Amino acid sequence: MQKLTDEEIIYNALCRYPKCSNGKKLPPLSRDKILSSRAQFMQQVDKYILFWKSANTTIVEKEKLCNKGKNLYRDYCAKLKVYPSIDTAGLAKRMDEILHYMASYEASKLGRVRSRQIGGGRIDLESIFAEDKNVRILVAKPIDTLIEENFENKAHNATGAEAGAIYMTAKGAKYHRQDCPYCKGKMLVPTSLKKAQNIGLTPCKCMEQSEETGVAELVDLDKKAKEKSYVTAFVDESIRINPWRVLDMDLPQKQACYSYIICKGLFAEETYITEKNTWFTGVMKTPETVGTNDIAIEAILAVLLRLLANGYRDNVVIYTDNQAAKDSWNKSPASCALANVFASVVVCYVPREGNTKADALGRNTAFVELPIALVNELARRSQNYEQREQELNFVKSYFPVPRQNIPNLMMELKALAEAVKGGQ
Repeated sequence: MQKLTDEEIIYNALCRYPKCSNGKKLPPLSRDKILSSRAQFMQQVDKYILFWKSANTTIVEKEKLCNKGKNLYRDYCAKLKVYPSIDTAGLAKRMDEILHYMASYEASKLGRVRSRQIGGGRIDLESIFAEDKNVRILVAKPIDTLIEENFENKAHNATGAEAGAIYMTAKGAKYHRQDCPYCKGKMLVPTSLKKAQNIGLTPCKCMEQSEETGVAELVDLDKKAKEKSYVTAFVDESIRINPWRVLDMDLPQKQACYSYIICKGLFAEETYITEKNTWFTGVMKTPETVGTNDIAIEAILAVLLRLLANGYRDNVVIYTDNQAAKDSWNKSPASCALANVFASVVVCYVPREGNTKADALGRNTAFVELPIALVNELARRSQNYEQREQELNFVKSYFPVPRQNIPNLMMELKALAEAVKGGQ
């Protein structure tokens, strides 16, 4: 059975909407009003189709057209239930054309979500629209909202429990075994059968079996994958204002750092990070003159060096929210040599909102570069402060509100000194 595209799935869902929609109570209409309403629909539909076909229509305008088209479609379906005679073959054909345009546009938006997010391909679109409520939401809201609402729903998660059972390449059209002879020298990314099928991948010749037998074999591969050693790391980089410039304007205006969290196990989201599975964390200052891409690459390599220093040589998955670093971290011979020490190294992109823990680790750590003279000055000021605080507390013990006694304060202090001498 051929896998449906996102556009086909969305179009089929839109076509199902009349059966899923809740009927509205509408007043009875005369024949003339029904004809008038039909004419209005025809006019609006023709106008939308004209704009959709225009090569000058921008993405922003298409977004507005899609939203207005959904409103028109909801109104059309509601009236069609109550006044079936409002429909004609011509109107139905034009409305179907609008549905194709909306499905194509929504599929392109979903495609951008899948390309930007490492978890974007995990959404099982068919299972989402198997539920009538989601079909109604699709016609009422943009598809982005619907995806966000279902992204963490395990029932619609295309990764499933098979993660790591099969593998895919960065740009290939097929999924493979880990030991695929056609993928020698290529970087393989662990995935699952559901996800691979959901994003349109087909089996490589290395699978060698029918679909039914292949599924059983994938389960066996999954067990083997769980037996292997994996670590997952999240890295983040930042450049920020140096707070110590208030004391010394000769200090650099900005300071840069990277942070990482390394956990035992293989997983796709930071929500799985726990205190128990966290192996190492680190924050390191780096020159602020380099760009964020280079800082992110340095963070990736720092993770590999940290693992290497602790005797780890197995499989590594690293997540970064820097797309450029993800694409270029292994371009230098030195980086490749370091990566080749491990059984496998996969660097994946994760959106910024999915990388909050490594970001917080870096932002909550202050990095400064203070000259020794300034450090000594701070120490001296600290000692002077303690002395002055002691003196102030002594004065307050005799003059709880000294401001009210300022004119006589010197005289009272002299009297106090004489009294102390007399006491001696």
